[in-house]
Amino acid sequence: MEELKQELRLVHPSFSIDGINISKEQLSKVSYSYIKEGEAFEKEIGLFLLDWLSGRDTVKVKTSGTTGEPKIMHVKKAAMYGSALATADYFNLSPNSKVLHCLPCEYIAGKMMLVRAMVLGLNIQFVEPTSNPLQKLKERVEFCAMVPLQVQNSLDKLDLISMIIIGGAPISEDLELRIVESIDPYKTRAYQTFGMTETLSHIAVRPLLKDSLKEKKFMTVKGVKISSDDRGCLQITAPALFDGQLTTNDLVTINHDFSFTWLGRIDYLINSGGVKIIPENVEKKIKHLIKGNFFLYGLEDKTLGQKLTLITEDPQEEDLLDQIASSASVEKYHIPKELIQTGPFVFTSNGKLRREKTVNKYNLH
Repeated sequence: MEELKQELRLVHPSFSIDGINISKEQLSKVSYSYIKEGEAFEKEIGLFLLDWLSGRDTVKVKTSGTTGEPKIMHVKKAAMYGSALATADYFNLSPNSKVLHCLPCEYIAGKMMLVRAMVLGLNIQFVEPTSNPLQKLKERVEFCAMVPLQVQNSLDKLDLISMIIIGGAPISEDLELRIVESIDPYKTRAYQTFGMTETLSHIAVRPLLKDSLKEKKFMTVKGVKISSDDRGCLQITAPALFDGQLTTNDLVTINHDFSFTWLGRIDYLINSGGVKIIPENVEKKIKHLIKGNFFLYGLEDKTLGQKLTLITEDPQEEDLLDQIASSASVEKYHIPKELIQTGPFVFTSNGKLRREKTVNKYNLH
């Protein structure tokens, strides 16, 4: 185990927190300080640091629970190390680069930001993972990972970051446009990422550029190979991250060996009268007509098998379904048969919508 630690160099000599160099030996004291005296988010940081510095070759990671109950995974430190190197290679991160950490360290994205800093020797700054994490940021940083909600609330501050990666949930087309209109592409670059707990953060990246927003093509990072199974779902091979081949429930179009277009989750696929509908695709087309949060769902129907249903948190205009039917961008079979207004939806702790849980909450089956 000691040989493994030395080979991986769990803490780079240049690693620093707020500009103060922290050695591997000092990091243990820092972690205890966070746990004993820190705020709730700092305690999570401290607990992960202890896990990282332990003699075990794995660390505990909690899944987000988007499509099922959250669970604890044990992932290899060597795999997290490999993921950090792949990110450094893609984004050209080097020792002493200044990075901002504004994600919960409870989940993989937050853990990987910290691992990147330790492994690559970055200068990391921690801020509380709120919905508006850049509110007090005054100095420019080179790299930051955020979720869409954080970006949406920070559009006026994005110019303080050289490279922003955005993941954890799909980005609406409206937000994509607002992002590219808010940044100077010569000073700030924004990327949508694709990944999951099992892949240790992102395995593919999509630049958000004004001239190519409609392309929706993700490019894989170094060491990742992709294919699709007979359902049309993404399969990932990444020897540095995990053994074997990972089969996902993400419907994709494979463009070539290192590029794919994400279509939606097969978990949410609706079969209405023999017509297969990917709700995420239709939701993008009708979003501008709807107030507040919403999603499309296939409720059981004796005739159609599943009835395409629009579920909203807030009251809508009485003729909303007619408006959708009149939209030139919405196909005939993609028009919802029914509108149901519920109340607050169910979300994971890091902001992902839980469709099935919401349907169960309001007994819509």
